[in-house]
Amino acid sequence: MLNRKKAFTMLELMVTLAVLSLLSIGVYKLFFSGSKTAAKAQWINQTVQEMRNASAILEKAIGASSYPATLFSDTIYEPPANKNKEVAKKFYTKILKDNQEIVPTTAPQTLMTWCACKPEKPPEGVGEIINYSLILEPESLSGVPSGNLYLSSEAFTFRTEPSQGYARSGDLNLVPLPKESHRKLLIKDVTGVTLTVAGHCPARNALDFFPLSIKIKTTDPKDTKVSKETSIMATPHTAITLI
Repeated sequence: MLNRKKAFTMLELMVTLAVLSLLSIGVYKLFFSGSKTAAKAQWINQTVQEMRNASAILEKAIGASSYPATLFSDTIYEPPANKNKEVAKKFYTKILKDNQEIVPTTAPQTLMTWCACKPEKPPEGVGEIINYSLILEPESLSGVPSGNLYLSSEAFTFRTEPSQGYARSGDLNLVPLPKESHRKLLIKDVTGVTLTVAGHCPARNALDFFPLSIKIKTTDPKDTKVSKETSIMATPHTAITLI
């Protein structure tokens, strides 16, 4: 007897196509889920690394904060020694809000400013001052308002006048150092920053130093259910007041 070639019936073809479709959908879902999980893990790893780097940078920069000073072998002149208390306030560490979350808006926000100084040593030695700003700039993302956190710095040399009481006067003859001025991106996808002064005692006294907490919250722009937070602790060596 001759072997007859078997042919697929329409029903068999339809069943086969249905099974293949189900398998394709399953493979697509598995691939999509894996890609989403990988993207989430990548965002978390990148954000954690950014937070670590930002913590080290901010702790060092804030820890170096100080008033401008004129240094002699037997004495030092600083703005807090001025009878006019407004003089020292020009060099306070300033924060936008105390113990209130600051969220990104449609415009850049300066969250914090401070200065770090190296004293001048008359007659030859000039002083140096770096003015820092912590800035939250908006970023257009879907789902939740977010922004990027930047640290901006401007560097100068300074001299003061003996007739004015040196640095005690707060009057600095500044000369810019353009190559020493920078703007650095610290953390992306920031959805909230909270600055908190320990004891809630801003600017009681120019000689009182209070620890400052900087709490930063970030959110994954592709999955708003995923977020990371970090807290940075540092103590400025100036009084703290509001901007």
